[in-house]
Amino acid sequence: MSIETRNASKTTEKIAGALLEAQKSIKKLVANKENKFYNSSYVDLHACIEACQEALNDNNIVIVQGFDHDGENDVFYVTTTLIHTSGQSLSNKVGFPIVKKDPQSIGQLCTYGRRYGLTALCCLSEKDDDANSTADYPLTNDLNDDDDDI
Repeated sequence: MSIETRNASKTTEKIAGALLEAQKSIKKLVANKENKFYNSSYVDLHACIEACQEALNDNNIVIVQGFDHDGENDVFYVTTTLIHTSGQSLSNKVGFPIVKKDPQSIGQLCTYGRRYGLTALCCLSEKDDDANSTADYPLTNDLNDDDDDI
């Protein structure tokens, strides 16, 4: 997977200010789906859109997402663009290797790309967005004084 972020506009002061205001009221993501294969939970695309669309729209920003494909290298791309009413915009492009060429697999790439692109541009995250809860080693944020050797 690759993610490329770029400014579609030469200037961004209006969209940046509007995005700042939107981010102040974007809702927190809460895992709402279960992945039985990995015994984990995740936030689906609908919940990602629900978390940010109203805040973006209230600040004159619309979300546009589209697809592209590099047939030579078998890469499927999803582009997410935030467009402000001033005409200024911010975009990113997420690329995935196409492993299977059936409609179900391409649909999965669409959904993953839309979710990843939107969460990246809006700085959305959930508590365990890197699957640490499924790690088979202990995780800690505890930096005790007990470790004088550090």
